Amino acid sequence: MAGAASNNGMTGTSLIIISGQARVGVNMDIHQVRPGMICHTPDGSGYVLEVDVKNQLILVQREDETIPFQVHLSELLEELD
Repeated sequence: MAGAASNNGMTGTSLIIISGQARVGVNMDIHQVRPGMICHTPDGSGYVLEVDVKNQLILVQREDETIPFQVHLSELLEELD
């Protein structure tokens, strides 16, 4: 990962610095993630293709990539302006 993570004192939330831009880890329920949503991860943003509720895994497809990638729910980030 091209960044550093630290606990910012909030339960279930981490502050992640990527290329000088701070992003906050999202604390959400796996049932809130749906195919077609756009999600943000340390590896980039993309569309949710599939959600594995049992293992809390999400299959994500970026617009500029042909191969989707898998992330754990805990890796989702909130986009900060």
